[in-house]
Amino acid sequence: MLRAIASFLTGAAASMGLGGGFILVLYLTLYADIPQRTAQGVNLFFFLTVSLLSLYLHYRHKLLEIKILLPAIAAGIPAVWIGCMVSEKLGSSRLRPLFAVFVLAVGCRELFSKRIQKNPPEREPSRGSGNH
Repeated sequence: MLRAIASFLTGAAASMGLGGGFILVLYLTLYADIPQRTAQGVNLFFFLTVSLLSLYLHYRHKLLEIKILLPAIAAGIPAVWIGCMVSEKLGSSRLRPLFAVFVLAVGCRELFSKRIQKNPPEREPSRGSGNH
């Protein structure tokens, strides 16, 4: 049951672009006792399958910016190779604390940073008590 919950939360967070891999990797390393590098591989495969549906839905709703997407992919491809090489050199025993620090830093950044919306969403009319 815990595996199903972790997978559900990971898929939901990943489809919203919130980094659902954190949830899955944490579950796999802390509760399933899987080595860090193996957990990252499982996470990558999970991400590929979940992202295909998310990508389709985002494309259908016109939520993809191709001008941003293509340079990001071009930079990401060599970064994957470098990341795999570094991961192999470090091993699971060193990757685990580095991943923990990374998750903590991202969490702190999200908690304490203020974001300014360029185009704030329009407010819907209040559906309160009916007093207008």
